[in-house]
Order: sequence, then C-alpha cells, then structure tokens
Amino acid sequence: MNSLSRWHKPNSWISDPFGYVFLPRAMLEIGKALFPDEWTGNEPYLATCLKLDPAVIVLLRLRPGVPLDWDTVVQARQKFAEDRERQRKDDLAKAKAAGRVVGARRFPPPVRAASAYAEAASSPGVRADVAWKDEAAFDTERQAARRYASVCTKVADALRSGQLVCGTRPRPGGSVRQGQREWWETEGSKLAIRFECFALSRNKPFSIGLRDDAEWICVSRDSLDAFLASFRPSHTSTAKSESDATHHLTERLKQDPDLKRPDAEVECRKKFKISQRGFRDRVWPQARENAGLPPKAPPGRKKQKKELKR
Repeated sequence: MNSLSRWHKPNSWISDPFGYVFLPRAMLEIGKALFPDEWTGNEPYLATCLKLDPAVIVLLRLRPGVPLDWDTVVQARQKFAEDRERQRKDDLAKAKAAGRVVGARRFPPPVRAASAYAEAASSPGVRADVAWKDEAAFDTERQAARRYASVCTKVADALRSGQLVCGTRPRPGGSVRQGQREWWETEGSKLAIRFECFALSRNKPFSIGLRDDAEWICVSRDSLDAFLASFRPSHTSTAKSESDATHHLTERLKQDPDLKRPDAEVECRKKFKISQRGFRDRVWPQARENAGLPPKAPPGRKKQKKELKR
C-alpha cells in the first residue's frame, strides 16, 4: 500500500470539525449517493491496490493508456515473474563470479541497471502479492477502481465549481479556515495526492508531495448535504417511474407468467431507472398481483408442461 495513502488507516483520521466533514468521509458519502446499489465502501482501498500491482505499474509505464483487461494483465504478470527470476539468476551468477560467499552468509547485492520490471518490484509501497485468483476477482477490483475514480472526478469538479466548499484544519489541531476554489484548478498527481493523503499546503497548494505545513482537507457539512441531495430523485419522479415499471411488468407477466425476477429486474431498472429496493419491494409484487399471480413466485424449478396426447 502506498505509504502516503491513508485510506487503509481510518483509525488515524481526524474527527469531523464542527460544521465540516473530513474529506475521506465526505467521499464515502458521495460514493454511496452515486452508486446506491453497488457502493461497498472498499472502493478507495481496492483502487489503490490495483494501481500498486507491480505488473500493472510496469504495464502502464511501458504502454500508457492500454486497457486493463484480464488477458493483458495476466501476460504482464507472467512477464514480470520471468523477469524477476532472470534477474535473480543474474545476481547469483555475478555474486559467485566476484568470489562472494553465497548461502550461509549474506553478500551485498551488486550494483546493476535494473530492468523496468525489476525496478518496479523494488519501488516503495508496491504490493508483493495480489490476491487475484481469477478473472472475476480482477474484474471486481477493476470495477471498484472505476467507481472510486468517478467519485474523485465528481468531488474535484464540485470543489472547483463551488458546489462543495472546502476548508483546512492544521494537523496538530485548531479551527478550520475556508479554502479557495482556485486550489482545485489542477490535475494529475497534484490532484490525486489530495485524495490519498487528504491534505494540502495553504502556502503552496500546487506542490507535489506532502509538505510539512500541509493541513487536513475538510468539506462544509451544509454544502455536502446540498450536493448529496442533488443525487436523490424526487418522490414524484420516483413514484412515476415505479408506476410505469409496474404497468410494463404487469403486461409482461400476463404474456409470460414464468418470467424470472432477475430478468425482470434488469429490464425494468434499465428502462425506468428505478432502484433495486423499489423494484423488489414494490414493483415486482404489485405487478404479479395485477397479473393475477401470487406476490411471490413459488420456490423450486418450474414444472414442465406435459404435452397432450393426441
């Protein structure tokens, strides 16, 4: 894990100052509002882990912008392992040639020009092992990274436009001083590090790295509440969407009484933009009742209809 990242150290986070919310807690609230059904709260940690896989580091360094699909990452990790093994054998051969004792006693590693893969493996904070058992595990981590990236973009845009109001609190303690919108008119590592260490310097806000005079970033509670409210659909629009979905699903169930709930849920949520809870608690049971079916489908496999003998 990156030594600057504080996502994996929630016990070290400061308490929310009066009238403000510490930046990571505000981001978690925004993530839940953006992705009400998918957000788990582990996205920031998983996103950081994905970026710190040594094979991914090298892959992006050598081929910037390459899509991180499973086959590409598997090939990169295989290349990474082969390169490390080749480097280990080279080191061993050089050590023997130099007459150093190998085995019981340690010898200083020879100075060498490491390849890109070996260099990445020795970088600070790189994950020594990544628990990607299969493609599904990798895809879960990648989707989490995408959700986290969306939250970072939303937060940066909102701070830049003034929808969210930021402030900074000295790290030892003290009152929060309001920040400036201009601080967020930047990009790249200067912006990314703020979402990892949750701090910036008021004297040099665009410096790279964590300065000694950096202060904790907070978001005003009032601006955060107003921002979160913009993601909540109004009661009227929600009721209308669910009503339209119920009517649509009623007709579908009259035509196909054996329609499965997962298939109906995907269709209705995509077409009418309703929530998972709204579909399961209201749309599905009401549509079945309107179609003359019990609110819940009977458990077990559907019985095959017997063909009538002629």
